Amino acid sequence: MGGGKRCAVLLVSADAERRRRAEEALATACQILHAPDSSAAVDELSLDRELIVLVDSTLPEREVVSVLEAVVEPERAVLWGSEFSIAFLDYGAFVQIPDSVDDKMLADAVMRQADVQQARSALQTQRARAERLAHVMSVIEEVRQEVNSPLTAILAETELLLTDDDTLTDGQRKSLQTIEEMTGRVRELLARLNRLGSDE
Repeated sequence: MGGGKRCAVLLVSADAERRRRAEEALATACQILHAPDSSAAVDELSLDRELIVLVDSTLPEREVVSVLEAVVEPERAVLWGSEFSIAFLDYGAFVQIPDSVDDKMLADAVMRQADVQQARSALQTQRARAERLAHVMSVIEEVRQEVNSPLTAILAETELLLTDDDTLTDGQRKSLQTIEEMTGRVRELLARLNRLGSDE
């Protein structure tokens, strides 16, 4: 969405005057896409964009229902019509704006829906990040546990061999000290991973 627009609105209306009115009300804050009928609206919705769908209820009821069924997330739909329709509640049209509202109220209702959609999207992103972090922490814990046991055995064996000082050549002693030093580094890394896991 470019040009500083807060949201994208799919305006589903076959009535030129209602399209003009909605566009005037929303043009400063929203990018407006037009769909003259339910078929065009369903095509737009199939592109999986984050759109607020403003449905003109002066369309035939079957077309309104078709659009509402295509809107996967009910909070993305705003029904704009002459009267409140309980029948459309079954399709998730919980926000219904009467014709009698002024353009500012129409724009405010659409913007509230856009804010809800953006908050929901941000929450989903946050939840996905938290799930990825939990998975990473689980893998770190598993790696730490799997590496710690053999590392302890290697370190114990190395220390035991180093205590038998009179049978070792200088090269063997140096190699064992290197092993001891490297296992100490790995152990410190595991301790850091353990602290990282306990901080979460």
